[in-house]
Amino acid sequence: MEYWEGTSYHFALAHRLTRVVRALIAIHIAVFAAQIVCYFIPAWRSVPEQVLGLSVEGIRRGHLWQFVTYMFLHAPNWILHIIFNMLCLYWFGCDIEAQFGSRRFLIFYLTAGVAAGLLSWGVLSAAGGGGIVVGASGAIMAILVVCAIYFPHRRVIYILFPMKLRTLVLLVLGLNLWSTFVANGNEVAALAHLGGAAYGYLFVRATPMVAKRLRRLQEARERRAWQRAQGDRERLDQILDKVHREGMGALKWREKRFLQYMSRQRGR
Repeated sequence: MEYWEGTSYHFALAHRLTRVVRALIAIHIAVFAAQIVCYFIPAWRSVPEQVLGLSVEGIRRGHLWQFVTYMFLHAPNWILHIIFNMLCLYWFGCDIEAQFGSRRFLIFYLTAGVAAGLLSWGVLSAAGGGGIVVGASGAIMAILVVCAIYFPHRRVIYILFPMKLRTLVLLVLGLNLWSTFVANGNEVAALAHLGGAAYGYLFVRATPMVAKRLRRLQEARERRAWQRAQGDRERLDQILDKVHREGMGALKWREKRFLQYMSRQRGR
């Protein structure tokens, strides 16, 4: 896959590898290498998938870490699985990390994987509980959708066909919908992809609304705190005036408690 923008044409490998993407690719490859080693040892062949892969039985046993760890595993007998996911993480993840910042991108990537895992787990549960889910495809689909939102007119060459990035993402989503509702394909994998795509879209579209709502709540809290502080200062002035006129003995117990409270607040 290649891309170009405007008249400047270049391979995607010209990207600068960003910090979180580099770390994620390294972790994915290290875990896959460990899977390969276990795959050729009969006694350990299925251990990584059983412990770290997402399964209905594992979640029922309380292995909630599987909602995160499953996305770092890939099918050890199908190397194209991890190759394609890591290439997409590199091609598109670097731009999104640059757009989001490293911390927010890492949160986005992990939560996208969890969202796709929750949907996969729900489908497996409804289907009777069989199978183990592995792979970062749900989180990768979330990255693809976000990249298409930010750079919809970026031109890419997919295999031999030039197209806009937005067109590519719509094509991939259409194929997943077809696999889910028409073909007898892997419905769990397709739904995981769709779940990741939906999460990516909501993350971009809903985040500003959520941030605006949180900002309004914070402003309301600050306004109430300022009003309380103003009221406390006015009451303190009244009590101090009373002490100046009549002495401490004239204070009621509530007024003395309030003076103690204000003294502790000033100390803090």
